[in-house]
Amino acid sequence: MKRIFYIAKYEMKMLFKTKEVLFWNIAFPIILMLLFTAIFGGGNTIVINVGIYDQDNTQISNTIIDIFNQTNVTNIVLIQNNETLYQKLSQHELDAYIIIPKGLGRNVTSGYQAILNIYIDNSDPNIADISKGIIKSIIDGFNNKTRGIYEKFIEGVGNFNKTMIEHMRAYAETLKPLFKPVKGTEKVEYKEFILTGIIGYGFLFSSMVTATASIVNERKEGTLKRLLLTPLKPIEILVGKTFSALFNTLIYTFLVLAIGIPLLQPKIHLNIPDLIIIVVLGSLSGIVIGLLISAIFRTTEGAQGFAIIIGIFLQWFIGIWFPLEMLPSYLRSLSNYIPMTYALNVVREILLYGDSIIMHIQETIYLTLFVIILYGIGGIILSRLLKTIEV
Repeated sequence: MKRIFYIAKYEMKMLFKTKEVLFWNIAFPIILMLLFTAIFGGGNTIVINVGIYDQDNTQISNTIIDIFNQTNVTNIVLIQNNETLYQKLSQHELDAYIIIPKGLGRNVTSGYQAILNIYIDNSDPNIADISKGIIKSIIDGFNNKTRGIYEKFIEGVGNFNKTMIEHMRAYAETLKPLFKPVKGTEKVEYKEFILTGIIGYGFLFSSMVTATASIVNERKEGTLKRLLLTPLKPIEILVGKTFSALFNTLIYTFLVLAIGIPLLQPKIHLNIPDLIIIVVLGSLSGIVIGLLISAIFRTTEGAQGFAIIIGIFLQWFIGIWFPLEMLPSYLRSLSNYIPMTYALNVVREILLYGDSIIMHIQETIYLTLFVIILYGIGGIILSRLLKTIEV
């Protein structure tokens, strides 16, 4: 028994001497739980974009707009005409829009119930449910205020008892919201959301981690020395490894769609040429990051471990598993600096909504510039590193 104890004691000492093991067993679960707590622990403020088309233009309609403006969960966009409205809807700039019809102010001031038509973009079921809940709670707040005014008036008259007032409180509804789906927005189920998210997963692991491993493993095994003995130039080696990692991601994407489409039967738009372009840009974004990681770290274990860690954490920030709107604001702003976020967003717009890549030219240009600049930097660093290897 003592010998078993000594062996266990020795292994424990070795465990705490290895930095990588310490990280995965102690630091990583702590960081992961802090991340989960930040995302799902409550208190996150989700802001929805709501367009308001005021056809009434009365004091009551202006009051309704002011109430929506005063909340910290709605970003109000005032719509001036139908053309502006349809433009913003086609560009997915609104989560919902409200039409305040003519005569609403007159109905409210006359003591009649007024109908408020509210149109919800159902393309993302999570955001659609959140939008309904937020808008309903704001309208309920307006109704509660007007209800209090009516009750004070009735109590002043003195012809109603408290029981009747309680019944009126339960049924009085100055504004009655009617929720309707936005025309032309099909409801996207979670299976479609996840299918597109798994494509984005490839940008991190089939691209970034693969590119990192390609260089560091060659360095570890000593095969880089043999490559450098050939007529190949360092930049040619890098480009060849880039194409290899890129091909790996394209195969990954093909397999995801080939298996996911018949099994999940998702409602998607297969625009293959545009999809290939954006997948290539998303993959190259991951590859150039992987090349930089392999150049920065001196040890194989350090480079591979760091690439895996980065991949694990970035999957929460580019929108693979859930909408980015669910992130706290300080984490949501971080996702804006990750190129794979834009690539996955365009993948979703193409597959789920039938967009063309021309509609997302800004994101496409950003990804292209990111790849060119970082590939240039990474190429220079790695070329110098390869030249220092003794052959």
